[in-house]
Amino acid sequence: MRAAILQAKSIDALNAFVMLDEKGALALARQIDNQAGGQGTRQCGLPYGVPVVVKDNIHVAGMAATGGTPALRGQVPAADAPVVNMAATWPGTGRA
Repeated sequence: MRAAILQAKSIDALNAFVMLDEKGALALARQIDNQAGGQGTRQCGLPYGVPVVVKDNIHVAGMAATGGTPALRGQVPAADAPVVNMAATWPGTGRA
């Protein structure tokens, strides 16, 4: 996860991310590692811990949702979109 975060930060000049939840991603990665019981995520048989980027036109509670439009600057939804809720239930994922 740290490598994915470093990569995301290294391309900051592209303005690819409105917000990067580094603390949440690292906390979720630790949680998934703990669930693997020290056996490594490969033993789980599923793609545990694969970083996922959510476009900023999809609502994620507490994170900017501008859709790339200056008129929506400052919009922070209070609730997740249904697709975010559904993705958080997949094995090896969660809501960071």
